[in-house]
Amino acid sequence: MSDQTSRASQRPRIAVVVSHPIQHFCPMYAQLAKNDLWHIHVLFAYDLGSSPYFDKGFGREIAWDNLNLNAFSHEFLNEERLETIVPSQLDSPNTESRLEAYGADVIIVYGYIQPLQRRAINWGHKRGIPILMISDSELRSHRIWYRELAKHIVLPPILRKISAFLTTGDSNEDFYRLYGVSPLRMYRTPFPIDVETYQSAFADYASLRSHLRKSHQIDEDQLVVTMVGKTESRKRQQDLIAALTHCGEDATRVVLLLVGSGPLEAELRELAQQSSNIRVVFAGFVSPRDLPSYYAATDVYAHVSDYDPHPLAISEAIYMGCPIIASSSIGSVGPTDDVQIGANGLCFPTRNIPALSQCLWRLIRSPEQRSAFADSSRQISLHNQALANCDGLIHALTGLGILGA
Repeated sequence: MSDQTSRASQRPRIAVVVSHPIQHFCPMYAQLAKNDLWHIHVLFAYDLGSSPYFDKGFGREIAWDNLNLNAFSHEFLNEERLETIVPSQLDSPNTESRLEAYGADVIIVYGYIQPLQRRAINWGHKRGIPILMISDSELRSHRIWYRELAKHIVLPPILRKISAFLTTGDSNEDFYRLYGVSPLRMYRTPFPIDVETYQSAFADYASLRSHLRKSHQIDEDQLVVTMVGKTESRKRQQDLIAALTHCGEDATRVVLLLVGSGPLEAELRELAQQSSNIRVVFAGFVSPRDLPSYYAATDVYAHVSDYDPHPLAISEAIYMGCPIIASSSIGSVGPTDDVQIGANGLCFPTRNIPALSQCLWRLIRSPEQRSAFADSSRQISLHNQALANCDGLIHALTGLGILGA
């Protein structure tokens, strides 16, 4: 029996190396832990998120209530709190010894910037252990020439150590191709959402929609445009307010629902008060478990950021069947990605308020277009979340000969 055949006949031990418990990845680890094809163990560098902490961006204490850490095997490599550490400098000197103790057959890493991830990559590469990489790197954001030059020198040798790339979407794959990665080493594995929570929410869609709208005094004949995200400069919520103002009388039956808190909330509230023809509801910070209700209440979801590699909010919104408007800087816009132009969404040039206004006007005036986009969003999401929560990893491990075909 060959080594490859012997290896494929056993349940591989998968080690996931990640900075800290992240609210949308932990439910995925719980899903993976249920699968009999493998063993999975998550090595967190720090425990940020597993207990309440103060988030400077939100400007408040945050406690994630959907981590479900008891549902999968895991450990914390460091006792020091993450708040005292620069994220790009995250490290855990015992990473190698803990991978050795676990007996990892496969390693999944998140990017290449952190010393933590490079430790895992180098340890696995020296031992001939397959390494799979997840990242949200893309080509939509502004790229400083000297940093780009440095990447072309430094990055290809790192990427050559990676056995397979669990790619999040079209722009992510474009990034890897730029640095010499063959498409044969790419396996589409979109970022996950908390599928169990969203399955339950979609089954109760009508009730959630009605209750949420009533709680914010929104009539059923009003059209809700929603954006979820911190109220910070790169999110550009002010562009949505300005664009709806330009829609004139068509905007009078629109309610703009802004979900999230942050440093620009007071400024946005003042801007909203000056825009007399639209109503803006500021929902503030909303727990992940309550977010499905806001998507259910939404008629058009808009994400207008200057920079957003692959927003979780869009992935959640399309699962709930929302038509999408996205800026050209959003990494999840692409022919096979979360936002497929003309199929389930529209795209406008970033910061181009007249173009954004035109997209809003088009969907405000066409319930038929909104309905068609909504149906497509739902189908796109079901496909993508199947890949995110097991199928993509199965394809990668099968392609590497770790699982039997």
